[in-house]
Amino acid sequence: MSIAYDAIPIVCDGAGAATVYSTVPMDGELVALRVTIGTLANGAVDLVITDSQSGMALLTISNLAASTDYFPRGAAVNPANSAITDSFVKLPVTGGIKAVVAQGGAAGAGTLHCWVER
Repeated sequence: MSIAYDAIPIVCDGAGAATVYSTVPMDGELVALRVTIGTLANGAVDLVITDSQSGMALLTISNLAASTDYFPRGAAVNPANSAITDSFVKLPVTGGIKAVVAQGGAAGAGTLHCWVER
């Protein structure tokens, strides 16, 4: 087992929007994400974080107000598609991570830190 790590710079345009991608190969299971708010618009930032190849939703954040750590997981189900109580699984990542930022403030800047277990 090894961990892939990438710090993805976020720099918004004049409308406060940005689309950024990981630059390190990220194939495995998502362990954690950290958003460092920097100069992004405090309390207004929206992020949609997905797998860059499949488009699978990894995490959606609305109105981010501070630098925060996240440990996204998916609900586990049995073969009959019934939820397994209090059971969660790591989310797969194939190729990389994509983040779409809205309302980040004109020229707002921050960082998305990603950890993926290989």
